[in-house]
Amino acid sequence: MAKKVKLNVPSNILMAVLYIVIGALLVIFRSGSLNIATTIIGVILIVSGVLQILSGDMISGIVSAVVGVLVIIFSWALTSILVWLFGIVIAVYGAYNLIKGPKKLIPIIVNCVTIVAGVLLVVGGAVGAKVVDVMIIIAGVVLIVEGVLAIFGKK
Repeated sequence: MAKKVKLNVPSNILMAVLYIVIGALLVIFRSGSLNIATTIIGVILIVSGVLQILSGDMISGIVSAVVGVLVIIFSWALTSILVWLFGIVIAVYGAYNLIKGPKKLIPIIVNCVTIVAGVLLVVGGAVGAKVVDVMIIIAGVVLIVEGVLAIFGKK
């Protein structure tokens, strides 16, 4: 019987390291990280589909594999749509929090910045890829900082 290997590393440390790694990848690859992510998702769907077909679930396996192929083929369109939708969600979230949230200076500033970030992501495609790159770099830096703060217990 195989023994289970148990890691003695707390899960919050693992999550912090994961934040740092993902943040570093976002900073390094910028908008290219979106293409990498969609390709990975597509490959996972294809592998899942093949495994489902091999286990006898033909219809579900074929659908999963076809969706995986489509995700890989149309990743450029998918990433544009996801960035656009993400921008809308962020802008609406910031506006909602601005209306319903506390009326103190810091939350108001944070919510205004959130709205601007969302709008920049929505119009980023029209303005150019540089806006999306900057937003992804900022997200990567935020993840790195969150990870470092979590490791040193400042969060």
